[in-house]
Amino acid sequence: MRRFIIITVMLAALFALAACGGNDEEAPAPADSAPAAEAPAPTATPQPATATPLPTETPAPVVEATDSPLPTPDAGRSVEGSPLPTPVPDVDTNVQVNDPLTTLMLAAQQVLAESEDTNAQDFVLSSFEQVEWGDASIGCPEPGNSYAQVVTPGYLFIFVMNDKEYSVHTTLNPEGPVVYCPAE
Repeated sequence: MRRFIIITVMLAALFALAACGGNDEEAPAPADSAPAAEAPAPTATPQPATATPLPTETPAPVVEATDSPLPTPDAGRSVEGSPLPTPVPDVDTNVQVNDPLTTLMLAAQQVLAESEDTNAQDFVLSSFEQVEWGDASIGCPEPGNSYAQVVTPGYLFIFVMNDKEYSVHTTLNPEGPVVYCPAE
């Protein structure tokens, strides 16, 4: 019985190795072994490779403008080149904000709105960076005033309205000065 089990296991291993083979190339024989007998050459003739046909593009179905609930590209253009009307956000500027940076940004927007006699929402924040101003004028000295010569940390906000940039300088203090610098 023991011999039967051993033979069965050996045959199963042999079949498993044969199934894993599949490589038509002959493995190189070790240098110290006797040369193996040549295997007969395969008799099948090689078939030429056939190209897989490329998928063809199917044209998208044509939808009539009257079938769609969406506006047509020419209807209601509010921004030049925009296919749809630009929504105007309903922003409540009297919202309590606890974040000092947001408070400074909203204050900078309000200073611009008052200076340019327009709505604060007309100014879009383009960029901002934390800076160190060279003195207490925070980079916008007014002629005839003197300022403490101390490095003053703050922010430089850049807003855009109608393709024109506006810069506003602040300190880090949300209650501190917020200055529109039109000369930049």
